[in-house]
Amino acid sequence: MNEIKNLLIGLVIVILVGLGVWYFFGRPAEQTSMPAGQMENMMTAPEVATGEETRCPVTGEKVDPAKTTLKTVYKGKTYYFCCPGCPEEFKKNPEKFIKK
Repeated sequence: MNEIKNLLIGLVIVILVGLGVWYFFGRPAEQTSMPAGQMENMMTAPEVATGEETRCPVTGEKVDPAKTTLKTVYKGKTYYFCCPGCPEEFKKNPEKFIKK
């Protein structure tokens, strides 16, 4: 009986870990939630040439604008982000990140 109980507990743990990994790393960026108005900014923002790299203002990681959908416009400048959490962090206090 204990073996079945341990097996079920292990199975639940594996499923939960798998869902966590999928949620944070497996979802396409366009399925993440976006603040109101950000989609309009993305469509009207000036584009950067393909292959040109920039840095995420939140983490400092290199970002290829041609390969990311995570971007926003602030004071007429387009900022690109490396992961889904960065745009939200940037939105909280943009001035903190652009003065780096």
